[in-house]
Amino acid sequence: MTKIEYVDETWNPITGCSWISEGCDNCYAERMAKRLAGRFGYPKDNPFWVTWHEENLRKPLSWKKPRNVFVCSMGDFFHNKVKIEWQVIIADIMRRFLMHNFLLLTKRPCIAMRKIMMNGGPLIRLADLENVWIGTTCENQHWADNRLPHLLAIDSPRRWVSVEPMLGQVDLGKYLERLEWVVCGPETGPGARPMDFEWAIRLKEQCRNFNVPFFYKKYQEKNTPDELKVTEVPF
Repeated sequence: MTKIEYVDETWNPITGCSWISEGCDNCYAERMAKRLAGRFGYPKDNPFWVTWHEENLRKPLSWKKPRNVFVCSMGDFFHNKVKIEWQVIIADIMRRFLMHNFLLLTKRPCIAMRKIMMNGGPLIRLADLENVWIGTTCENQHWADNRLPHLLAIDSPRRWVSVEPMLGQVDLGKYLERLEWVVCGPETGPGARPMDFEWAIRLKEQCRNFNVPFFYKKYQEKNTPDELKVTEVPF
């Protein structure tokens, strides 16, 4: 089970990451890794170091029914310190278990584009899999305009965007025709920066105009406006 509302499972054969943009400032995964330092394969001295967890590879074998799975929720599958041989092993597992939906989310879609598409990259077969969702995080307009062109350069049938933490108003209008899903949510945890509900409502309206499913992550919280309580999952 997982606290991420739109998936059934998390799967972490790779953990660890490093700061790349302001959306990382209050990273929940880094906080959790520090709590787990020295346990469950997290390095004691640097628990958020990019780390291979071979013991977690067999987890999908235990799922007898279809699952929606967040891959590497405790890191970034496309971090530059992730070895290509690790990625190939994980990709092969996702290819074997087509009954599950596997969600990849990265702040480094430029690396994803190179490894998947350019010059017949080593992960090119990922782009053909209907059960693999390749996504990027866009916490504000700057990073939407920076990252989405790289994501859209990947010729995949399943591309999605996570506007979380939403740190400002984001206009995805010029990208939505080529996206299959948009997730949005506020920052949480210690030092969380505020989000204006109107930003999320406007983003939902953009998605509705292009018939793109929209999911607001904290829809169950009491102060959530009614406009954000109807959520959509496309799988």
